[in-house]
Amino acid sequence: MDAKKVMVDVAALVDSAKFSHLQQQQMSRIGVCLSAPATVLTFICTLSPCTLAGSLDVVQVPALKAKYLAAFLYEGGFLALAKVIRGPWYELRYRFSLKGFELYDAADDDL
Repeated sequence: MDAKKVMVDVAALVDSAKFSHLQQQQMSRIGVCLSAPATVLTFICTLSPCTLAGSLDVVQVPALKAKYLAAFLYEGGFLALAKVIRGPWYELRYRFSLKGFELYDAADDDL
């Protein structure tokens, strides 16, 4: 092996380790900021890494009332929705598996 290939391989391993470490940090931050029963928090902390975290507008149809929730999507197909409380705190409201659901892009005309 030449030195350049070895250096590239080592750099790739370091990048992979850094990415894993950042995912673990993100998971621990989410777990610390969630307010829920202890058993639920334990379950959330054992999930796979959080793939996507963001906000979600939920509209209730009869009242046309909007709720703004924090959404956490996990690699294993699990979604957690939480009410945003002051600062970086979240009150877990809904959690469910996405198995058995189909997602469609609203922009697709094939529906």
